[in-house]
Amino acid sequence: MKNYFRRRYTKAWQLAVASISRGLVDRKAGSELKDMREISCHGSEELNLPPCDGRMQSTKFKDSFICGPCECGDFEHTQLKNLSDEHYCKLDYPRVFCPKQMPGFSNFTPLTISENDMRKKLIQDTFGVEYLVELNHGKENSGGKEVE
Repeated sequence: MKNYFRRRYTKAWQLAVASISRGLVDRKAGSELKDMREISCHGSEELNLPPCDGRMQSTKFKDSFICGPCECGDFEHTQLKNLSDEHYCKLDYPRVFCPKQMPGFSNFTPLTISENDMRKKLIQDTFGVEYLVELNHGKENSGGKEVE
């Protein structure tokens, strides 16, 4: 029971942080940061990287996906891709969290020796841990419409 409330509190806190980072002017993550999030969620043919195994097909929006492990639900603002040019998707938030702590997300942590996550390892080996840490912490909280 204690873990249930802790998980619910954490999810509420993460939603609040993401919403505040968006602000009243619809600030967005920089394009480089969003590209990394897209690789983490959707994979990359160029890197021969499959999509995240937690990515699920949306039941409400055609050709769209949601994060299953996140348990954020199937809503317009939780889609992992833009539904239109004007749509603000989950990956647009300047600060957003990933249950797997993947590159591009605010809670990214580099892979440890004891972890066995080949997707995360491939991304880290391709881009370098130093670059990924700088991308996360250096480009998510600046001012302006698009956060660089």
